[in-house]
Amino acid sequence: GEIPANATFVKIPGAGHMPQMEAASTVNDEIVKTIKRGGA
Repeated sequence: GEIPANATFVKIPGAGHMPQMEAASTVNDEIVKTIKRGGA
């Protein structure tokens, strides 16, 4: 599939295959930023 034009890539240093567990607060912060931008 195609990547949406409004997609954002966020590299989370030190996170592996489970960033939502390894860096939960960072992931949550990025989700909140996306919602505030109207991207969700």
